[in-house]
Parts: sequence; C-alpha cells; structure tokens
Amino acid sequence: MRLRHFSFFFEHSRDVRDNRLNDYSHRYLIDDPLAPHATHALRPRERSFERRTLLILLLFFFLSFSVIIFRMVYLQLFAGDHFRALAEGNRIRVQTLQASRGVMYDRRGTLLVNNVPDFRIEVVPGDLLRDPRALNQLQTMLQVTFPSALLEIEASLTDFSPHSFAPKIIVDHIPYDTALDLMLATKDLPGVHIVTSSSRAYLGTPSLAHVIGYTGKISKEELASPEYSGYEFIDSLGKTGLEFSYEEVLRGMPGKKFVEVDALGKEKVVLAEKVSKQGNNLVLSLDADMQQFITERVNVWLSEKKLDAASVVILEPKSGKILSLVSVPYYDNNAFHRGAPQEVLQATLADERRPLLFRALQGTYPSGSTFKPFVAAAALAENIITPSTSISSTGGIRIGVWFFPDWKAGGHGSTNVTKALAESVNTFFYMIGGGYEDFTGLGVERITHYARLFGLGDVTGVDIPGESKGFLPTKVWKEATYGERWYVGDTYHYAIGQGDILVTPLQMAFAYAALVNGGTLYRPSIVDRIVDAERKDIEVFEPFVIRSHFIQPELIAVVKSGLRQAVLSGSARSLQSLPVESGGKTGTAQFGNADKTHAWFIGFAPYDDPQLVVSILVEAGGQGNDTALPIAKEILTWYFAR
Repeated sequence: MRLRHFSFFFEHSRDVRDNRLNDYSHRYLIDDPLAPHATHALRPRERSFERRTLLILLLFFFLSFSVIIFRMVYLQLFAGDHFRALAEGNRIRVQTLQASRGVMYDRRGTLLVNNVPDFRIEVVPGDLLRDPRALNQLQTMLQVTFPSALLEIEASLTDFSPHSFAPKIIVDHIPYDTALDLMLATKDLPGVHIVTSSSRAYLGTPSLAHVIGYTGKISKEELASPEYSGYEFIDSLGKTGLEFSYEEVLRGMPGKKFVEVDALGKEKVVLAEKVSKQGNNLVLSLDADMQQFITERVNVWLSEKKLDAASVVILEPKSGKILSLVSVPYYDNNAFHRGAPQEVLQATLADERRPLLFRALQGTYPSGSTFKPFVAAAALAENIITPSTSISSTGGIRIGVWFFPDWKAGGHGSTNVTKALAESVNTFFYMIGGGYEDFTGLGVERITHYARLFGLGDVTGVDIPGESKGFLPTKVWKEATYGERWYVGDTYHYAIGQGDILVTPLQMAFAYAALVNGGTLYRPSIVDRIVDAERKDIEVFEPFVIRSHFIQPELIAVVKSGLRQAVLSGSARSLQSLPVESGGKTGTAQFGNADKTHAWFIGFAPYDDPQLVVSILVEAGGQGNDTALPIAKEILTWYFAR
C-alpha cells in the first residue's frame, strides 16, 4: 500500500516537472539556446557556425599549401643554381693559382729583383669556423710558433665571415723548417692550409729601395677599389716605386684550379686546371755598378762631414734615361716586404733623418746659384742682354736701406754673362732679374715663365710614383699667402735661386739636360724596355720629347760656355783633372733661420758631346764646392776611367 502510494507520488511529480519544463522552453526558447528540449530550434545556427569554421580551416590549409608550393617553385626554378653552388662548394672548390711576378734587370742584365720560394698559412673560414675547437687549436699553435705576431694574427681572424670559402692569408714568409712542422701540426685542422708560394727578393745595393719599391698584401680599401677588380685577399701588389707604377706589367695572369675536397676542406682530387701566366720583366736604364759606387762614396762623404742626407741623380741628356738615383739615408725594402717586426717599422718611421723620403724626386730645396743659368737664358732670349753685355759688379746693390751683396767683397768688376756664370756674380743676376735704376730686368713673371719652359715648377713625368712639383713663386701667390705685395728685393732673391723657389734634384738634372743638349726637354725615365721570360722585347720605350726649340740654340750655347768657364776659372776648377772636358755650376742655398746652407752641384761631361748630367745635393752641406763638387768629381772620374 505504501509502495503504491509512493509510486503514484513519483509519477505525479514527474508529470508536473515535465509540464513546467515545456512551459519554460516555450517561454524562453528564443532567449536561451541552452534550454532543455530546444535542440530542434538550434540546428540552423549550429549548421552556420560549422560551415564558417570549415571554411576558415579550408582557407588556412589552402594558404599554407600555397606557401609551400611557392617556396618549392622558387627554390627549384629561381634559387636552385645558388643553393646547388653552395652545396657543391662544400665539395668542389675553385683555387686561384698566383702567377709568378716579373723580375727586374739593370741595363747590363744584372738581376735586381727576383722571386724566391716561400710558405704561408691560409685559412678557409667556412671550414675552420664550423668547429670552435679548431679555431682554438689554431690560435694555440700560432701562439707557440709566432708569439710576436699573435695580436695581429688574432685581429685578422676576427674579420673572417664564417660563411666564406675564399682563402685568407694569416701568416706569410714562413721559413722552410717551420713550414714543414706546421704541415704536420695542421693536417687534421679543417680549413687550414700551408701553401707554397713565392716572395720578392730585392738584390744589389740597398739604395735601390726607393727606386724599386716593395710589394705587400692587398688591403681592404684596395680590394674595394675598381682599380683592383679581379684581385683577391691572397694577392700581393706593388706598394711603392717601380713595383707600384708597373703593377699591371709585373703581375701576370692568375690561373684557376678546380679541386674536390674532403670534410676538412683538404684537397683530394684535381678536377680541372687553368695554368697561370708569368708576369713580364723590366729592363732598367739604371746602371747597378754606378748605383753601388755612388752609394758607397756618398756614405763615406757624409760620415766624414758628419752629415745625414744627400741625393745624386745621373741621366743621359740626349734621351732622359736615368743611370742612377741615390737617396741617402734609405730603408730596407726586403724588411718592409717580408713584414719586419713592428718595432723595426716604427723605428724607421720615427727616424728624424726620414729614410723613407726619396730625396731625388720628393725632396724640395731652394736651388741656390744653380738656378742662375735659366735666368741667363731667359735674359738672352728676351733681349735684356746680349752675349757681350757687361755690368759692373762693385760688391752689391743698395736700394734704400736694403743691401743685396755679392759673395765676393769688392765685387767682380766688369762682368758679362759668361763670367757671371763662371764666377756666380750675384750683382749681374740681380740686375738682369729685377733691374736697377734705368736698367730693365726680366721681372718675376718672365723668370717664372722661362723656368717652367725648362721643366721647373712641375713634375717631370718620371715613371716612379710620388714625384714632387717643386715651387716657383709669383706676385699673386705672395699677396694671397702673406698679404704683401711683391718687392724688387723678392725678384733679386729669386734671380739667384733664393727666396721661395723650391726644386728637386731630379728636376735640376732634367732642366740642365736641356741646357747642354741644345734645347730639347726629354721626359726622364728609368725603365728602358719590357721583355718576356725569354728576354724578348715586348715594348721598347723611345726617348719622349716634352718640348724643344723654345730658346734659340745659339743662346743656349752661350749659357753652356759659361758653365764650361766655371770649370776653367770658376768655382768648379777641381774638375779640370777629369779625363774629359766638363762644365757645371755649384750652388749654396740658404734655408731655415739659422744661416744653414744646402750644397749643390750640377754638371755634365764631356763638354762637346755630353753623355752624363750629374745633379748632387747634400743637405746642410755648406758650400757647394766643398761637399757636392768632390762627390761629382769622384763619380765622373770613375765613369770615364771605366
């Protein structure tokens, strides 16, 4: 009974609940999608949501698949060659075969520059830097073998790109025994190679360093320059001298070698090879024996006189070909080429005597009385004087409070142009240069004009780099520089080679050559011809005429006779003992503020048919006839006795 009563109560309660739920569903169906028994009303919205989700998923998969397809197409069609090359680069490498650099000979065939076997360490960053342990092992080994150069080596290692397979030199000029030890020590180091190469050996007298120059490793700046396109990090090139100016001739043509390498980057098999072509050789007009003799004698004279520096230039006046260029002090180009210790290089750079200065064509000096022949030639050409014009020398010229003296007390008496050159009479050149009272002189403009005709005030064009122009003063220059007008006293100083005029020893030899050969200005040169490995001529350099006939030959002959009189009765009388007749002019050029003077001598021989012009400068050497002239006498005696 109780059981039936409970069952009835349960069923009644369930009916009441269902009715309430149905009523709730009808009332709130629209507002509550989660209401019980409302599934039949939610289906359209659920279907819309499912379709939207499906479309988003499909779009996502479509875009992802498109990106993958596009990337595959790009890699296969457009970047395939690039990545194929990268992959192949891990197995096949292209190595540059450096060409043997051309050598140099003097005019008699004496070898001046040669190539000798050498060794160096090259690294391939892409191989070496894959394993940090390999780099550490290399640095440890270098610290033991090259302790003094370790900092420089480590600095070069930091510049390497880990993705580069181009070889880089980190140490060169390694001795043979050291190279053998390194070959064994590095055989298991990836990307490290001990390479056999060649190195320059500069022979003969060390005073050739300025002429020949030296080679060195190419710098980053040079490698980036269009001028050196085709060069690589492992290349060397000429830095100074003939090595620089004839770089294209000497370098040769590099070759290529295609090799297969192993996992360490070591060569396994040579697949193909294109041989290199040796550079061509230079035959110089320079006489190595003369260069050696002059160097020895100049050093002796400087030592005896306790002087530091001098320069000697010898050239042929009828061709401009240079026989000798000596500049003392000089430097060791073998040390610069082979990488001398840093302290040696710093000492050379800090040397107060400036051994790196090529005085023959870079040193500029007041000319002193050696300038007077050009003033005489200008005065003759402008009809300021004739060969017979005489001017009285009484010891100098006074203008107001200023006095311009002769070097000889009391003067030289009646003086024509020949005597003026022979005895270096200042008064004569004061007057023909700047005038006096009713005598009209050349003036600064015409002096400068004729000096330029003889090649002064500009580079000569010699085939060695770094030549100085020298300097010829003008009125405009003085006003712009000092804010002062040009005075007649400035012209007087200019006419005797003092004041602001600056010349090089090479310029003076160059200009005197035109005086003694009849009026032809030849461009100086030191390379006579280019030859191949069999010494067959490739190119022969003929004398190059810059200008000629700019002054009548008969007027130049008058000046030349004055230079002869300097030997017969003037300041160069010591040359009378030579086996041939000669001419020349001494000079004493003031410089600085301490009454110091440079010593000059410019001469030529034989007088009737000149074969040599000699230009000598001794820095702070005093009187030209005391220090420069004796050196010239020794050179000319040696040459014509030989």
